[in-house]
Amino acid sequence: MVVLGSKDAVADRLAWQESGFPTYLPLEFSRMAELPDGTETRVGFVLALTHSPAAPWLGHFVCQHFTPDYYEQPQYLDHANTALSVREVWVAGPGALDLVGHFATFTGLTGRKSRETVHFDTDTGTITLATDLAFQNAFGVVPPHPHGGAHLAGLSIACASLEPLRKCGLVEVGDRLVLPPERAFGTAIAFTA
Repeated sequence: MVVLGSKDAVADRLAWQESGFPTYLPLEFSRMAELPDGTETRVGFVLALTHSPAAPWLGHFVCQHFTPDYYEQPQYLDHANTALSVREVWVAGPGALDLVGHFATFTGLTGRKSRETVHFDTDTGTITLATDLAFQNAFGVVPPHPHGGAHLAGLSIACASLEPLRKCGLVEVGDRLVLPPERAFGTAIAFTA
């Protein structure tokens, strides 16, 4: 599933309903958590989910954090593979480029178009709708679910350095180190510096 951050998940859901999107009741869950200084705070989320009937295997939603700063503590952000953030999410497969209008409404953005791709640049990363050829050129493999229609085919993780990953048997494709779908639960994962 593709997820975006939200300042108001309930309002996003209402806007999607007004645009004719299928929606589901918001999901809210939370718990109390202890901060490093010993105080407690409520942590949790509200999720608003939707989908496109044209892409039944591609779920997407927004997530509103109650206390995002809780998850931004330094001890939660330091990874041995030097991962910093999700840089790109790639949707490929039959009909992927037909979802431009849907994703424009979902993200509230206008996509940057080329012959083979449409990129939606969010505050934290890019959602790319791609032809199978564009996906293969970027990840070195064909989209992993060719009979499922448009689907989440791959993603790339921005890293401070690729050196810790070079000994992991990843495939080098341009400036990316790629973990193929058969080793990543059916989705290609690329790492970029």
